[in-house]
Amino acid sequence: MAKLKNKKTFYRQIQKPILASALAFAGVFNMMSAVLAEGTAAGTPIENTATATYSDGTTTFDAISNTVVINVAEVAGITVSSSGVHDPNGGSVVTDDVITFDFEVTNTGNAADYFFIPGLDNIGIQEGTILRVDIVTPGVPTTAAEAIVPAPQPGASLAVVPNTGTTTEGLTGLPNNGLINPDESITVRVTVEVDADAVGDIVRVQFGNTADNDVAPGADGTQDQQNIPDLSETAANANLDDVRTLNDTTDGATPVNGEREAAAFEVAPFATSVVDLAQALILKSSTVTDATPATPADPSDNSITYDLELQIGNNTFPGIAPGNLEGTDITLEGVAANRILVSDAIPANTTFDPSTPPTVPVPNWTVVYSTDAIAPGGDALSVDWTATQPAPAAITRIGFIYDAVANGALTPSTTGIEFSFTVVTDGLSAPAGGSIANIAQVFGETEGDPGNEVVYDESGDQQFNNQDDGVDPTDNTTNFDPTNDLGVGDINDADPGNNTGTGNDGESTVDTINVPPAGDIFNGPDGTPDAVGPNDTEDDFTNVATTVPVVGAPGTTVDPDPSPVITNELLNPAGAATDLDTVTLVPLSPEEANDAFGTAGDYGVDTDLPDGTQITISFGAQTVTYEYTAGNPDPFHTVGDVNTVPSPVVVGTLVAGVPQDYTVTIDLPAGSEHVEGYGIPIAAFVDNDGNGLFTPGTDATPGSETVSNITVNRVYTGFMELVKSAQVIYAERDGVTLPPTGFLDQAGLDALTPSIRPGDEIEYQVQYINISESAPVGSGNVVLNATDFTIREDGSATIVGVDTSGSATGTNNWASVTLHKTGSAASAGQIEFFDGATPLGTTEPADETTGPSAVTVYENNAGTVAPGATGSMTFIRELQ
Repeated sequence: MAKLKNKKTFYRQIQKPILASALAFAGVFNMMSAVLAEGTAAGTPIENTATATYSDGTTTFDAISNTVVINVAEVAGITVSSSGVHDPNGGSVVTDDVITFDFEVTNTGNAADYFFIPGLDNIGIQEGTILRVDIVTPGVPTTAAEAIVPAPQPGASLAVVPNTGTTTEGLTGLPNNGLINPDESITVRVTVEVDADAVGDIVRVQFGNTADNDVAPGADGTQDQQNIPDLSETAANANLDDVRTLNDTTDGATPVNGEREAAAFEVAPFATSVVDLAQALILKSSTVTDATPATPADPSDNSITYDLELQIGNNTFPGIAPGNLEGTDITLEGVAANRILVSDAIPANTTFDPSTPPTVPVPNWTVVYSTDAIAPGGDALSVDWTATQPAPAAITRIGFIYDAVANGALTPSTTGIEFSFTVVTDGLSAPAGGSIANIAQVFGETEGDPGNEVVYDESGDQQFNNQDDGVDPTDNTTNFDPTNDLGVGDINDADPGNNTGTGNDGESTVDTINVPPAGDIFNGPDGTPDAVGPNDTEDDFTNVATTVPVVGAPGTTVDPDPSPVITNELLNPAGAATDLDTVTLVPLSPEEANDAFGTAGDYGVDTDLPDGTQITISFGAQTVTYEYTAGNPDPFHTVGDVNTVPSPVVVGTLVAGVPQDYTVTIDLPAGSEHVEGYGIPIAAFVDNDGNGLFTPGTDATPGSETVSNITVNRVYTGFMELVKSAQVIYAERDGVTLPPTGFLDQAGLDALTPSIRPGDEIEYQVQYINISESAPVGSGNVVLNATDFTIREDGSATIVGVDTSGSATGTNNWASVTLHKTGSAASAGQIEFFDGATPLGTTEPADETTGPSAVTVYENNAGTVAPGATGSMTFIRELQ
């Protein structure tokens, strides 16, 4: 507790932290407000389980996370926070203005307390004169040197206790006998006249007088500490410039952390401005299709369709507000005009495909083309465009333009602006094949920017305006370099998938066209028997997902429903010299596949597949069902009989160039793990010895290499994994700011020291990953994209499912005991806020200071999550 300084010394002291005060105006000290909801008792468990929904394009799946529980400790305290400056005549703050400074005083304890509020003679002021101090709810002037303030109640009158040397006089008859209950707060308004000879760039009010803040980190000498020990607990030891609690002794209890005091300041800067910045983000994905699957040895007839999406961000940074995206000078038919441009260079070794017309959002977008050379000086911003489609071979770039003058600028939070176009490979040769790299660009300007700074982004990552990872903008300049930003793909700088690239600038979408040797048998996904997996044609795959009777958290066990029917395709390439006879189909255990086609671990280990798994293979009228037992001499055996093996499906003669389909279903047993993939290699081979079993090195065409091929059919019991964790962001305690705990699992939360108290914040994180297999350099595989992936954090939802203990997960209760705080973030898509079922929009609500919380649900639609892609959503709640 600081002693009261004489006026001259006190004024000198508050003039020191001018820079810190200016920074505080940006909102640093507003974050100090904290509340404790009435009824939140010590030991209350706060439970949180996240849920999600997603689709594989046909079926909708549910997912739940693990549950985290945080228990509440008992604590008492007070916070004071600046809650705004108001200039009644509007405009900038100037000399002789009369302006008001509001301060929120909140009981952050879990017991009722009195508040001591200083009068106007004991509130610090810089570059102004205090005219009055009001408790603005319900609004009683406080011109005395001190006041005891009771709980604010609508229509109640508040008495002001003169400075008589006592701290309890006049409480009789006041609401609740003058006690401020938990979660109750008052707003104190300080009315100030700006000095006629004010100097510097701020007017500053100091409300409360705690000890000088000399505690690292953040030591700056200011009197702005929150909820620190108060030594003025009696009238005889009273400091009249304090804002503090006064314990209610009638209940016979004493707060475990003693009486508390707090202080804050506000500044009103002279005329300032904020820079607008449009935030453009271009996203890209691709789909490869073999135009003539009967001739897979030809790599020059594959089509690649590129899908693009333009989004306009709505992020706020210090000194920067989200701006509208308008056009920049783009030349169309020889005339430069204000246009937004999405541009994509036709990749090397491909030609624009006019048979698949490009798609654009309608109305207001136009497809354009360029024939300018892709060379230094020929970047997309300076080339000439035409709306008339040239000869396909002449097209070097395709673009999509938007007339921002005629149609208006694109506003922040705009999403779903989607485009597509198709190219055909024409420069690849057998047997080498090759890789096709492509990158998209977007160009525009921030509306109203007098400097006409180009807004520019490249695809391949989630950073807008080509910002580097983790680097926030500091002004409205962007990173466009016309000399080097040519929009040409680079196979050495590939996006891992789903626009998750990292590093400088954008990353390229890379598709690899591999050519299997002619004369072999091809066994692969429906429509692409020559598919290439992560390594080669022996590990291509078809992934499917199955439903479960009751959704479970990752790691729980379930009895899945049988898989959807999987269709595979066989092909004897057209270039083969002869037809293939006695073509046979059998399932292999992971280790049998390792021995025959890979190295240890390529296909996993036998125990990866649960005993009791049944697989059914059908071709024509033939249907054979196998049961799996790991470690058995014949891992795939007759159902219920580990000593016999059923006769396999025999396709017979496979005529060159004529594909044949067969189907597979997989039925996993009870005890399978939820959110897990189970792969079964299926071998197609020429059974030369006629024994119905696959024998590596034996089943081959005479005088030739072994004629066989594996494809993997993999079933997932859910493929989006949610992992919940939480970190505690401690409020200031006794002059010490503890670092956040970092994100912890349940074991870490159980061992949390110190335990969570009212006023602390909980930042919840849901991390997600599409656990399904991907083939980043392969082609033709059937992958599981999680479409319309939506995370839902419902603070009062009853979760239907099973947790890791095998029991129901229970009911979320965090919405009733915490308040929303700004800082919600999602790595993809936007967060929508709800009050129960009532949508509040995608603009994040301001910090809540009193309960009940109006933000009870957070929903993040992350769009499509590709195999192997990860992301997260976080939100912050303050414990009441």
